[in-house]
Amino acid sequence: MVNLNGRGEQVVQTVSDDFAILRLPILYGQVERVDESAVLVLLNQLHRLSQQHVDNWAIRSPTSTADIAQAILQLASHKANQTPVHGIYHFSARERMTKYDMLLTLAKLVGKPSEHILPADAPNDSAKRPRDCSLLCQRLEALNIRSDVDFVQGATDALAQSSQALAAIGMQLTNAEGA
Repeated sequence: MVNLNGRGEQVVQTVSDDFAILRLPILYGQVERVDESAVLVLLNQLHRLSQQHVDNWAIRSPTSTADIAQAILQLASHKANQTPVHGIYHFSARERMTKYDMLLTLAKLVGKPSEHILPADAPNDSAKRPRDCSLLCQRLEALNIRSDVDFVQGATDALAQSSQALAAIGMQLTNAEGA
């Protein structure tokens, strides 16, 4: 087995200039277990009722996997219609939030208290990342490909499709209308 050390994009680019690489942000969607999603795993923090600090520093764009699937279909359609599609593209939702914001929204959707969740206004994990982790999506927007799913609706859909994963952690979607 070859160890690429995170050089996957570079390897793909050396194979052909005709390939498109799609960079994605923090994702959520239908899951079998909440720990499959960097967003939905936040629900686990609602069980521990002791005070917890959640990242309210790094700005992210949580993006629905269903939205990403649509973007990939549109990108493939452009390619099939002979539109030049190659190189690196970024795709993400337009809404920008912190993990703290995401967790408060999720808490409302599953009807769980969140008073014990406190904002951490400084980096609180070991990963070195910029404060604003948003992706610049202009190349896809030039092809009229953009995100159309807001977080409340996308999270509601993802939770509705993940009822067994929610049941496994003792939760259910209770507020389908959103936050």
